[in-house]
Amino acid sequence: DDFVIGDKLTLSDTTAQQGQIIINAGADEENAFEVFDGATSRFALDIDATTAAFLKIVTINTSGNIIDIQAADSLTTGSIIYLKSNSASTGLRNLLSITNNNTAAVNTKCFFLQQNAAFTGFGIVQNANAVAMDFETYATTATGIRVVTSNQTSGSIFHITNADALTTGGMF
Repeated sequence: DDFVIGDKLTLSDTTAQQGQIIINAGADEENAFEVFDGATSRFALDIDATTAAFLKIVTINTSGNIIDIQAADSLTTGSIIYLKSNSASTGLRNLLSITNNNTAAVNTKCFFLQQNAAFTGFGIVQNANAVAMDFETYATTATGIRVVTSNQTSGSIFHITNADALTTGGMF
């Protein structure tokens, strides 16, 4: 049976699976699902999933953003996205994985950062005795690592500091 709220929202139980809700929205410019919570000490939406992925997005969007987080302008010390894992598993895994799976998409960057403020644009803190960053490429003729600094008029392209404890090995 369907549960209809006005002419904009229909909640449909079209399957026999417990807890499944299907939302059919109205016009193109309306949100299909919206959560507003003015409280400051709780989550507006809390999803608890056990073994399956809790969010799957399938879209036919060809030019817009699939996930668009806006109006984080009140943020003073927190993060727009906070991802945390406290698993003790020693299995090899990636906590964030981005894949461009189509070899014909030659102008696609898998990861892009833009920092408009005069502060560090990318930082890594490695708190364990391991490599902080690996670059692996299977290119046969292309450059492995490229640094573009077209506007730099002074300073250093690479600056290594606090390497005083180095007793064996080398800088490069």
